[in-house]
Amino acid sequence: MPVFAVIYRYTDNTEALTEHRPAHRVFLNETDHGDVEFLVTGPFADGAPGALIVVSGPDLAAVTATMDEDPFAVQGGIIAEREIREWTQVKSPWI
Repeated sequence: MPVFAVIYRYTDNTEALTEHRPAHRVFLNETDHGDVEFLVTGPFADGAPGALIVVSGPDLAAVTATMDEDPFAVQGGIIAEREIREWTQVKSPWI
């Protein structure tokens, strides 16, 4: 199944980010997403306001539809920009 890199860039609305983070993490870790599976998730370590989410899914449309359900996407004022790109793994033990 294809793998996609999802890059979030957050706004500076830290209050909304903090408020909706628990629901966002439930979405990433506990919600059934059918054919879309979250493989790796986490914020950038350099302090940049954003995160990388690596997912597998049947196609870009399915991944996009799933990411549209993320509480961070549903709530306004959190995601300034989202990029979803198909990604080719060259080396790694985790996929």
